Amino acid sequence: MTSISKGSRCALPGLGMVLLLALQSGEVTAATGWTTVYREVSTFGSVVSDEEDPGLFESKAETSDNGGLFHETVTTFLADQGNSVFSTAWQRSDFSGAVFSFDGTFESRGDLSGGGVFAEGFGASLATPHFVLDAPTDVYLYGVAHASGQGIASMRITNGGGGQVFWLSVSADTRELSEVIHLPAGGYTLALQSGGYGREFPKLEQPSNGSLALNVGLGAPTAGIDAPGTWAQVRIVPNPVRERAMLEFGQTLRRGERVTITDVNGRQVSDLGMLREDVIRWEPRGADGTRLAAGVYFLRAGEKSLGRAIVVR
Repeated sequence: MTSISKGSRCALPGLGMVLLLALQSGEVTAATGWTTVYREVSTFGSVVSDEEDPGLFESKAETSDNGGLFHETVTTFLADQGNSVFSTAWQRSDFSGAVFSFDGTFESRGDLSGGGVFAEGFGASLATPHFVLDAPTDVYLYGVAHASGQGIASMRITNGGGGQVFWLSVSADTRELSEVIHLPAGGYTLALQSGGYGREFPKLEQPSNGSLALNVGLGAPTAGIDAPGTWAQVRIVPNPVRERAMLEFGQTLRRGERVTITDVNGRQVSDLGMLREDVIRWEPRGADGTRLAAGVYFLRAGEKSLGRAIVVR
C-alpha cells in the first residue's frame, strides 16, 4: 500500500526506500544551506518463554552541525529455551557542503522453535537533516521506495512552521518515485526513517525489513548528485529480488576478482567465485543452498562495495 500527499499534515511512520533528492531553481540557484542533522540507529528485542521478559534496547545517535561521517551498526539478539529474536539497524551517512548522503537498513524477526509465547524485535535507522533555501526552488525526487513484512517506508518534508509540504508512505509494497515540488525560500526539515517490527506468535510469523539509499543536493543536480544507481559497480535486475536476478558488472571490475555477498553485519553469506563474465545469473541462496532470508545484502570484491540487493519473499 502506497500513499503520497502534498501540503497536508499527518503523522510520520517509519521508512525504507531507495531515493534521490535534488533541488534546483532554474534561473536562481538555491543556497547550499544544510544546518544541523540528527542521526540514529536503534533496536529492541523481547522474548517470552515462561516468564515476562522486559526486553533489551540498544541505540547510537548523534547531532551534528559541521558535517562528518556517521557509520554505526546496532544489533539486539536474545535467546531463551530455543526461542529467539534478532533485530539490527545499520547506517552510513555524511554531509559536506551541498550534499547529504544516507544509506540505512533494518531487519527484525523472531523464532519460536522452543514453543515460546512470543518474540518481538524492532529496528530503525533515521536521519533528520535541516536545510535553508534563499530562493524559490523546485525539488526533484527520484528513486524507489520499498518495505516488506511489518516495515513501513516514508519520508516527510516540513517547513519552518511545521507545515507538511510532502509525504510519502509505503507498506508491503515497492514503488518507483518521480516527483517535483516547488518550495519557497525558507527553512525546511527532511525526515527519513527506515524501521519496523518483526514479530512471531504461535502459528503467526511476521518478519520486517526495509532500506534507504539517498543522495540529497541543494542546488543543481550536477552539484554532487548522480542518477539513481550510478554509484554501484553492478546493476541488479530486478531489484528487489524474489526468485532470481541478473548481475551486470561495470567496467571498473576486473575479470578474475572474487565476488562475495554479505549481510548488513558484514557476515559473508555467499561466494560467487571469480568473475568470468560481465553478466551472471544469481539466485539469492547461501553457501549451503538454502534461500537467503528477506533483507538487504551487499555485493563485494575484496574491500570494494559493488552494490546492494534487496531480497524479498
